[in-house]
Amino acid sequence: MTVLNNTNENVEGATDPGYELDVRVPDRLTEFTDQVFESRGELGEFQDFWLDGEKLVEGVDYIAEEGSTKITIKAQTFQNAGGGTHTIAAEFRVNGTVNGELKRAAQNYTAPGGGGGGSSTSYYTPSVSKSENGSVTLSTERAKKGDVVTVTVKPDTGYELDKLTVRDNKGNVLELTKKSENVYTFVMPSGTVDVKATFKAVEPEIIPAQGQPFLDVAEGAWYVDAVKYAYENGLMAGVSATQFAPEVTTSRGMVVTILYSLEGKPQVSGCSFTDVASDAYYADATCWAAQNGIVSGYGDGIYGPNDPVTREQLAIIMMNYAKQKGLDVSKRGDLSAFTDVSIASAGAQDALSWANAMGLLAGKGDGILDPVGQATRAEASAILGQFHRLMEEMNQENVPQDVNG
Repeated sequence: MTVLNNTNENVEGATDPGYELDVRVPDRLTEFTDQVFESRGELGEFQDFWLDGEKLVEGVDYIAEEGSTKITIKAQTFQNAGGGTHTIAAEFRVNGTVNGELKRAAQNYTAPGGGGGGSSTSYYTPSVSKSENGSVTLSTERAKKGDVVTVTVKPDTGYELDKLTVRDNKGNVLELTKKSENVYTFVMPSGTVDVKATFKAVEPEIIPAQGQPFLDVAEGAWYVDAVKYAYENGLMAGVSATQFAPEVTTSRGMVVTILYSLEGKPQVSGCSFTDVASDAYYADATCWAAQNGIVSGYGDGIYGPNDPVTREQLAIIMMNYAKQKGLDVSKRGDLSAFTDVSIASAGAQDALSWANAMGLLAGKGDGILDPVGQATRAEASAILGQFHRLMEEMNQENVPQDVNG
């Protein structure tokens, strides 16, 4: 809000009846101290405070006391505005309603260190929001419009800058210029600004394991051998030529697609699942798996092909696949050491015991089996790889021996 020409006559004309000043800032300041501005208007109607046409920030530039119209303007606010003649004004809404008539109370004051007529330079205080895992410092505590302010961020050990944002008092994002690592600048606008930085943990550098093409399969990871085996034997491919995404979950559609590929992709028809589109990559695989008793879906014609497969679901699928292959599935493992086995679905207990006995499904340490946890691609590679080895061993045992040596 501005008052034309900043003259006393215009200022007095901008004050509405009933909102006259009972307590006002001295017409001439001799020093920069906290000052009181008080109107007859009710505090419940108070909207905004303005200094030379710039909206002030409550809590930063001034404090409005509850239960009255007493508003204390901070010394730093006057100092930021500089010397010379200035106009301060408060705006009120009649009855405190959004659509209430706007009322004003205003006055002029002259500060030391400058001439009159409102020609002084205004200074503003940039603020910094509190950050976790790092700190932010500014090159100055006060700046005028057009000044270049330098922002230096310092992440804590193990963290790096995630996002740095500077907003003016209207919420607009200001442009930042990167000068060097963790050093930025912005041009000070007319009014206060807020600087906010967020920090994130530094991702550890991955050294790819030898003998495989994936850059995200780190040397020493528990799944290195499993991924190598699955890739070399055509059980699983990467999500790209250089990425395997070991920690990404595996979908129910992907699991049956892998098994379907192992079977040579036989012809199928008459898929019964309503949520399996005929042109989906997993369409034939899902039909084949259902027709061979490997999967049954959730019921009501729903399979959920894009749902992440859980560890217990994967155990059931692999056990059913073993039956379809004619393998002996009578072996059972002892799950009593796992403290969370009781949360497994009732229909999954048997399959979990079998998968554990066959070395397909191990625990995660500390007595955790995690039966309802979502299976990652790394876990799927381990389970599929172990099953493939069992199939290879069975095939070797069934090879006729050459009695002639």
